[in-house]
Amino acid sequence: QIYDIIKKRILSQEYDLGAPINIVALSKELSISNTPIREAVSMLCAEGLVVSNMNTKFRVVELTEQMMWELNETAFIILNGAYVCCCMDGKIDALYALLKEAFEIQRTAYQEEETNNYIQKAMAFDQCFVKVTENAKLISVFDSLSDMLFLSIRYAYQHTQMAMSQNLDEHQALLKAVKAHDNGAVQKLLFSHYDKH
Repeated sequence: QIYDIIKKRILSQEYDLGAPINIVALSKELSISNTPIREAVSMLCAEGLVVSNMNTKFRVVELTEQMMWELNETAFIILNGAYVCCCMDGKIDALYALLKEAFEIQRTAYQEEETNNYIQKAMAFDQCFVKVTENAKLISVFDSLSDMLFLSIRYAYQHTQMAMSQNLDEHQALLKAVKAHDNGAVQKLLFSHYDKH
């Protein structure tokens, strides 16, 4: 529960990027000892959402340009590789069906204009490329990046010219390219989708 509380505060940016996480204050607020809080924060360190320094002081990760570039490149490599496997396994039609359903959900979230929900739905669209492979390890690897990707996307929406409408347009183009079985276009679109940094 403590892990979920802290993680939710990070992802909603109730805790700003780079902000310290005060174990003692959390202990008082939640009326529990420091130990479970330290365990939860250690789990978040393993996920990359929290970092610690030499004095074992914890703070929310700060997103550098390098970190965001590496995250986007990693996501592109995973999705592009998953798409290649999808082509080889004859799963393009299954991928299209998943993407179409995810896109309709994403479009509804766009109309609601709630950023966090929209980002989750947009990420669910991307996850379809991995999900259709039915490769549990690959799905797990992509899922392990999801929280950091979420923070990165949220940051991009707040601090750059990137807009939710641009993301929706890119996903619509991907959907059309997958439907047309235009493998070259899909790979180019995936690359440009993740080449924001």
